[in-house]
Amino acid sequence: MDIQEIEKDIKNKSCKPLYFLHGEESFYIDQLIIQFEKSLLEESEKAFNLSVYYGRDVNAKQVIDTARRYPMMAPYQVVIIKEAQDFKKHFADMISYIESPSPTTVLVFAYKNGKIDGRSEFAKKKKKNGVLFESKKLYDNQVAGWIQKTLKSKQLSIDDQALDLMAEYIGTDLSRLHNEIEKLAISVNDKGTITSDLIARNIGISKEFNAFELCDALAIRDAVKVYRITQYFIANPKSTPVFLSIGTLHNFFSKCLLAFSKINERNDKSFADAIGLNVRNEYAAKHRVVPYRNFLKHYTLAQCTEVIDLIFNCDLEIKGVNNPSQSAEGTFANYMDRIIKL
Repeated sequence: MDIQEIEKDIKNKSCKPLYFLHGEESFYIDQLIIQFEKSLLEESEKAFNLSVYYGRDVNAKQVIDTARRYPMMAPYQVVIIKEAQDFKKHFADMISYIESPSPTTVLVFAYKNGKIDGRSEFAKKKKKNGVLFESKKLYDNQVAGWIQKTLKSKQLSIDDQALDLMAEYIGTDLSRLHNEIEKLAISVNDKGTITSDLIARNIGISKEFNAFELCDALAIRDAVKVYRITQYFIANPKSTPVFLSIGTLHNFFSKCLLAFSKINERNDKSFADAIGLNVRNEYAAKHRVVPYRNFLKHYTLAQCTEVIDLIFNCDLEIKGVNNPSQSAEGTFANYMDRIIKL
C-alpha cells in the first residue's frame, strides 16, 4: 500500500486495524502520523479514544491493554506508537495481538530512520493482518519531479533555473524542501511561477554565486567569474558548502564527457536527452544545453577527462585525504584555478 492509499483510508475513515510505517525517509511517516492524529477522529472523540505513546516509554503489555479497550462514544479508537524504533525489543511480545487485532482499534507504529527486518515473524504477521508501509528516500534524480509535483498541487509552477537551484542545494531532504516550498507559496502570487529571484530572497540561495554559475564560467574559461564565485564560496561556507558544489561539478563534467560522443545530435532536445538532461521540450532544451555546447568549444576530450580527475582529487582532499591543514574552501579554490588553467 502506498501513501495515497493510506491517506484515502484516513479520509474515508475506513482504516485497517494495524499500520506499521517504517523507512529511511521520515517525512512521509510524519505526514501520515499527523493525519492519523488529526483527521481520523472527530475532536469530541479524541479525549477518550486517542492514545499516543513514545516507544521508549511503554512496553508491549501497556500497548496491548490499551488496544484491547473498547472505544467510548466513537466507532473505534486510535493508538499511535511514535519513535517505534525504541520499542523494537518488545516486538516479539506483540505477536499475539497482531495475530488477532481488535477490530475497533487502529494501532499505528511509526518506526523512523530505518527499516524493520521483513523476514521477522513480527513483520510477516503485521503484513498479513495489516499494512506495512516503507517510506523510501528519493534518489537525486527524483527530487526535481517531486518539487514540480508538490508545487502543482498548490497551483504553482517553477522555472528551470529555480528548479535546478532547489534540487541541487536542498537535495533529498524532503522535510526541508516542504518547508521551503511553504515559504515560497506564501511569497508568490496565486498561480504564479517560482523564480531564482524569489528563491534568492526567501531561501538565501544566491542566483549569481552558485555551482551552476560556476559550471557555466568554467565551460567558457571565464577566469574572472570563476575567481569571483570561488571567493564567494570561501566567504559564505554555510550558504554555499563546497561539498555540495563538488557533486554538481562532477555531474556536469560527466555529462560533458558524454557530450563528446553526442555532438552530432540533430537538435537540442535530442542532444539533451542523449546526455541525460531532464527537459520537457525543445524550448527548455535550448537553454539547458548551452553550457555543454560551450564546453565542447573550449576543451578537448583529453582535457575533459583531466578535469574529472581533478574534481575527484579535490573531493578526496576536501574530505581530508592527504590534506591535513588546508580548509575545504581553500582546497576547492585551488582546484578551480587548476581547471581554468588547463
